[in-house]
Parts: sequence; structure tokens; C-alpha cells
Amino acid sequence: MAQPPLFGTLGIYRFFLASCVMIGHLSLGVSPVANQAVFLFYMVSGYVVSISLDNRYLHSRNGIKRFYINRCLRIYPLYWAV
Repeated sequence: MAQPPLFGTLGIYRFFLASCVMIGHLSLGVSPVANQAVFLFYMVSGYVVSISLDNRYLHSRNGIKRFYINRCLRIYPLYWAV
């Protein structure tokens, strides 16, 4: 199933929010903008993951299992590399 066009816009928004968080971490003080960016980044990312779960995995057999396998394969190799 094709992704909705909104996902491209949300990807740009997530990139902008992640950049705000990085700039906040590079500054020496605590930045309220960075704190809000973290909150918004997780909120938007949770929305994207839940829509992906609903569109790609919930309507098929063994969908939840495949979802978690794909999430682990996406997250843990980079985690262990770092």
C-alpha cells in the first residue's frame, strides 16, 4: 500500500524538529525550544509509526509479529554499531 502524501511532509517536519534538538544539545544551556522539539518529535513519530502499523501490518496474518521484527531490524543494528 502506498504511503499518504502527508508522510513526506511529516518527514520534513521530523527532520526540522531533530535539528532543533541537536542545536539544543550543542548549546551549553537548557533550551526551552529543544525541550518542546523533543516532545513534538516523539508525538509526530508516534503518529507515523501507528499509521504505519495500521496500514501495513494489522490487516494481514502474523502482522504484529512482522511489525516487531521489522522494528527491531531497523533499530538495533544501528544501536549496536554506535
